[in-house]
Amino acid sequence: MILGYGLMERFISELVCLNNFIYTVWMLLIILDQYATDDWEINPSMPFFWYLLGLLLYAPCTMLIYSLWPYIKRYPDSILSQLWVIQYIFNIIMYVLFAAGFLHERNPKITANG
Repeated sequence: MILGYGLMERFISELVCLNNFIYTVWMLLIILDQYATDDWEINPSMPFFWYLLGLLLYAPCTMLIYSLWPYIKRYPDSILSQLWVIQYIFNIIMYVLFAAGFLHERNPKITANG
């Protein structure tokens, strides 16, 4: 169906927004589930914390950018086209947080204070 819709001719930004919305809801449900239990298992010494934080910062930002995709493409000289800079910054932050998670996974003795 998607290929018949013309995926090669048009970028379907709505699917990116839907995907990032699902990511955001899923991450918030994980946090809510952890909050509901008596023992809080997500902490900065765990790699999962850093992966979750990276995605939790990046997904809503990307959802905002791609929800404005048709307008940005139609008016490339508008001030909204500068939103890409914000998306690039959050992308970099996400990968830095992923790297922090990989470091914690490789060396579990790293604490939140360094």
